[in-house]
Amino acid sequence: MTIDGTVTIQNTYEDLKQLDNGYLVAKKDGRYGIIDKEENEKLYFNYTSINYSKQLDIYIAEDIDFKS
Repeated sequence: MTIDGTVTIQNTYEDLKQLDNGYLVAKKDGRYGIIDKEENEKLYFNYTSINYSKQLDIYIAEDIDFKS
């Protein structure tokens, strides 16, 4: 939601975290993925976690089988 109250992302996600590149890490149905501000999936909702490593400057996504 913007300061003036305009809804930009629908309330269909359990969690949202903004990334530096303008994308968002979103949680939907217990799984994480990455979306843009128009809610287009950039990384499918197949992951149990997505974390950023500042030292490596990468995002690490882990699936249900603990594969990164």
